[in-house]
Amino acid sequence: MTDETARQHKEEVTARINARLAACRIKAAKASKDAGFSAGLIRDLERKGATPKLETLAQLAPVLRTTPEWLAFGRGVEDIDNAPGREISPGIFALDGDTIPPDYTRVPVQGTLQAGVWREEDDWTGEEARFALFPARRRYAPGALYAAEIRGSSMNKVFPAGTLVILQHRLDREKDLIPGQRYHVERSKPDGTREHTLKTVYREPRDGSIWLVPESTDPAHQDWIQIRTSQDLWINYVGMVVGAILLDNA
Repeated sequence: MTDETARQHKEEVTARINARLAACRIKAAKASKDAGFSAGLIRDLERKGATPKLETLAQLAPVLRTTPEWLAFGRGVEDIDNAPGREISPGIFALDGDTIPPDYTRVPVQGTLQAGVWREEDDWTGEEARFALFPARRRYAPGALYAAEIRGSSMNKVFPAGTLVILQHRLDREKDLIPGQRYHVERSKPDGTREHTLKTVYREPRDGSIWLVPESTDPAHQDWIQIRTSQDLWINYVGMVVGAILLDNA
């Protein structure tokens, strides 16, 4: 991108931001603060030479009732309150183009999690990608959350099969784990195989050992699993449960 093209792109982005400020009847300082920035963020963007980062636009978009794609490139939906698409209720799957209720956030469903045993899983991608709607009770950074549908019965006291769990991306070391929290745990092998499960984490006070604990009414899924890493086996704690949606088919 040449300097002139970059300058023009930056001017187009700031013009779109100002258009949404006017449409939402909100001052730049308030929009900046509501998006989690300092009050002068939007006006600073106008004065600076560089185009705003996509991460910045992603945080501004919900406040300006638009989409990051529209702010960045002028493509897609400008006004999410009047966007074409289905009017959908919170707690069900959404697709691109659906109208999202106020105070909810769109969370990508990345696949299924086998709560009973370790299992290889594939992500859901492409045109069939789905999203969960989750109450925006606290502010998460863009891309911080993902969702997975529970399979199996080893966590059925809290998450019956079919429950959609909302997780926060993590990469915790064992010393950083929060005992009693429920984690998406990944087991990796040297050949590249990755297996996944969802369990409650417990730390033994006497020796610090880590155990994965099922919460199940099924006698077949009540044994605790001690975590042992080795040269041929790596354990990663990639997500922590922050919420759940009990679907009609759960």
